[in-house]
Amino acid sequence: MRAHQANGYRATRSGFVLPAVLGAMLVITVVSFAMSLVAALELMAARSASEAVTARAMADSTLALALAEARRDLTTAAATLTTSDVVAYGPWPQYEVAGSAALEQLTAPAEGQGSVYRLTAGAGSGKALATAGLVFTLEPQLLVLERTR
Repeated sequence: MRAHQANGYRATRSGFVLPAVLGAMLVITVVSFAMSLVAALELMAARSASEAVTARAMADSTLALALAEARRDLTTAAATLTTSDVVAYGPWPQYEVAGSAALEQLTAPAEGQGSVYRLTAGAGSGKALATAGLVFTLEPQLLVLERTR
């Protein structure tokens, strides 16, 4: 009878080892999967943030280049821009700026005051898109009335 109890004890103990090992492996698998998922999500977040910063810088560059061209166009030639016209600027491959901008006249010139213009620029990097804009007048000198990002 003693031999039978000893065998029963061993059978019960050895029956617990397999589920314990499988349970431990399951826990290790779940933890390693969670860690790899967290690492992948952090990498995607870092890449997205990098693309957003690049797109913002590209939009600011586009705005600066378009403002320079718009100022040149509006001051050197007799500007015949009306409130319904939209003038497009960009891209500038020589500066590696792929954005584009649009200039529109908001108000017609009044006596003693110049026209008010809106310049809207947009650029993208990867999946990120960024815009920037200015509302400005050129008379008596360049005066930025509003800047949007």
